[in-house]
Parts: sequence; C-alpha cells; structure tokens
Amino acid sequence: MKTKISILLLSVSILCGILLLFFGIRDTSRQNELHRDFEETPGFLSGSRVYSSDAEKTSYILTYSYQVDGREYTVSTEYGTGTVPKQGSQRTVWYNPSRPEEAVLAGGGTGELLLFMGGLFTGVPLAILLGMLAASGRFAENGFLHCALDIGVGVVLMGAGAGALYIIGGTLDLGKIWETFAPPRVFLLLIPALMILAGAFQMVKSIFLWAKRVPGKRNT
Repeated sequence: MKTKISILLLSVSILCGILLLFFGIRDTSRQNELHRDFEETPGFLSGSRVYSSDAEKTSYILTYSYQVDGREYTVSTEYGTGTVPKQGSQRTVWYNPSRPEEAVLAGGGTGELLLFMGGLFTGVPLAILLGMLAASGRFAENGFLHCALDIGVGVVLMGAGAGALYIIGGTLDLGKIWETFAPPRVFLLLIPALMILAGAFQMVKSIFLWAKRVPGKRNT
C-alpha cells in the first residue's frame, strides 16, 4: 500500500514537472522570439529591494544598470532571489537597440525559472521512481537499463546544479560567479557546483563500470 502511494505521489510530481516544463518552454520560446534582435551589453548591480519576507527567509528583486549610447538604463529580475551579489557586480543584459529601455537579464526571466523548476520536479521524482523499480528487481543488475538509471541520476544532478548556477548568477562561468558573490555568500554556490561534479562523476563511473563488464558477459 505504501509503495502504491509513493508511486502515486511521484507520478503527480512528474506530471507537475512536465506542466512546468511546458510553460517554461512556451514562455522561453516567446521571449526568444521577441528578443531575437536584441543586443548584448554588460549590466552592473545597482540596487535591490525586498520581494518577499517571512520568518524563514527574505528574497530580493535585483536591479542592474546598463548604458547605451551614453545613456543609463535599468532592468530588474522578474522573480526574487535569496542570494544578493556584490554591489557593482556584472551580469549580461540583452536590450532592444530601437528602444534601449526595453531589456532582459540573462537568467532573470520567469521562463528560465519555470524550466529549472520543471526539470527538478520531473527529473528527481523520475530518478526515485526508477530507483524503486530497480530495487524491486525490475532491471537486471549491472545491465544496460541499470546503467542508464545511474547515468540518469548523474544527468539530474548536473542539470540541477547547472540550472541553479545560471538562475542565480546568469552564467555558468564559475570564475565570474566567484567574482560576483562576496564571501560567505559565494560558498552557498559551491553546493550546485558540487552537484555538477557529483553528477559528472556518477555518469563517468556508471559508463566505465558497465563497459568493463560487457566484455566479460560476452566471453561467458
């Protein structure tokens, strides 16, 4: 009974993740279509304001300044973040050359956030569900499907870590992220970085072990 309830809850989570992915892909596609003629320029953090606050945490809207033809403009993130970069830190801005005041931030759109959340809500429950099936003996031990499951866990870890870094910092360049966030806040970003490394290790290890066992199976 507990197993059936767990499978049901995981299935609901996966369904919610698929819906989030759908809306994320839709919104990102629309934004890319609208912004395909935009040009790139550096933006610099000029301020922040409280987005939401409760007993557990406070999140902030970040505002960046950028210049076009000697005039200064500002653009803000579309959602709150609990990690505030150093004042003056840099982030890529995409602006409309015909209307420079119209701009978006790299990693600062709701579509990208929906994609990240959808990936988590789909990938994590799916990995757990497949793990339950593997534990029940549905997959041959050390077989291809078992290897694919291990690789899938690695992909989920890497995707979650990379997505978190991009949403928070607007880039996947660890050097730039290190320069952007002042200690001790920068050390919080080591968590998604370690997730990427753990996922890569899991993938390489799984592929290596499976490839190593295949010749032995063929020789028997």
